[in-house]
Amino acid sequence: MKLVAIVGADGTGKSTQAEKLAERLTELGRAATCVRPVFLLFDPWRLRGKRGTTPALSPRLRRVGNGSASRRRGSIAASAAGYTYALATYLYMRTHFRGVEFVVCDRYFYQYFFDISGAGATGIAKSFPRPSVVFWLDGDLGIVRQRSDTPPTTPAEEKYFEDAFAFYRDLAPSLGFVRIDASRPVEAVAEEIFRVLFERVGA
Repeated sequence: MKLVAIVGADGTGKSTQAEKLAERLTELGRAATCVRPVFLLFDPWRLRGKRGTTPALSPRLRRVGNGSASRRRGSIAASAAGYTYALATYLYMRTHFRGVEFVVCDRYFYQYFFDISGAGATGIAKSFPRPSVVFWLDGDLGIVRQRSDTPPTTPAEEKYFEDAFAFYRDLAPSLGFVRIDASRPVEAVAEEIFRVLFERVGA
């Protein structure tokens, strides 16, 4: 089984490209499926239990968090629980999809680590099991505003996206991400992803 991850900030086209890749592989007679790994077992944004939707751990909460000491302690606990969940999900994928040749991941766990761990996410991401190949859709705020269902509307949210872009740019070289310009036409991006996948893993 080959894990193929499509990653990048929200609004850069991950879901579209992951679905296109899985469909193309299937049309070619290859056993392929498209999944969102973070949500395979349960919704990890509710790691804090029955506190309601407002205080639930989420990217939106992180964008406007107040940085209090109690919140930092909660983030440390959430990071540990989140890593454990991510590892369990990874092992589940390896077992559950054993007979599938290509598992295309719409997102992987990198953004998840960033959302629950902030600056500490880089080290966590580097220690986590890697996919066979990672396609990173690199964009900017302009693309996010055009494409995202929930574009940034405040300075705090804009900073969240800028930090996410910086996180991927810092992480990409050490983990060997294949950078794809997200501003290119959808079909051109899809073609490049398929071509590189063929070169890398013999699709």
